[in-house]
Amino acid sequence: MSSDAAAKVEDERSRELVYQLPRRVNWDALRVAYDNQPENYEQFLYIRGVGPATVRALALVSELIYGEPASWRDPVKFSFAFGGKDGVPYPVDRRTMDETTEILSNAVKEARTRMKNIY
Repeated sequence: MSSDAAAKVEDERSRELVYQLPRRVNWDALRVAYDNQPENYEQFLYIRGVGPATVRALALVSELIYGEPASWRDPVKFSFAFGGKDGVPYPVDRRTMDETTEILSNAVKEARTRMKNIY
């Protein structure tokens, strides 16, 4: 690794992260989630009372437990790309969300088909 690359890695590690813990967390919603064991992130978000504060709190707790910051590839980053079920930052746009899901699903299927044809 070049010294420039090593310096960049060291610089990225030395950045201090500052977290702001949500003021309110809906513990009842977390209890319901624990009891129901949602199978995916979408099912988790459909639980009444799960909102931005709950998702942020879980991300922070996960970082403490696993010692790693939440991945930018994690769906939490994009959880409100189509709105929030509580209307924050705006109401969920289900049509756009469904269309986007369909596009991404088709892209993955097509990529898998191409990979099978290559090998």
